Amino acid sequence: MRPTRPGAYSFRPVRGKPYRIATPAAAAKLIAALPVADRAVWGTAFYAGLRLGELRALRWKDVNIAAGKLHVPGTGTHTKAK
Repeated sequence: MRPTRPGAYSFRPVRGKPYRIATPAAAAKLIAALPVADRAVWGTAFYAGLRLGELRALRWKDVNIAAGKLHVPGTGTHTKAK
C-alpha cells in the first residue's frame, strides 16, 4: 500500500534532523507491536497519513467501508483504500 498523502508513514522529526519515513513493512511491524485496541487508530494514522487533529475529528459517518473511502473532515480530502 502506498501513501495517499504527503507525510504518510512519516515520524515527527527530531529538531535539526530530517524526517524518518517508515516503509509499509516497517509500519506493519510497528502496528503489530501495539496493543490490539490501539492498532486501528495507528493504522489509520500511518496508512492514510493523518495527523492527530484529523484522527480526533473522525466520526463513523466519515467511514464508507463498502466504497473503501475515508472522508477527512475539514480538509475536503477523501482517502480511498487500495
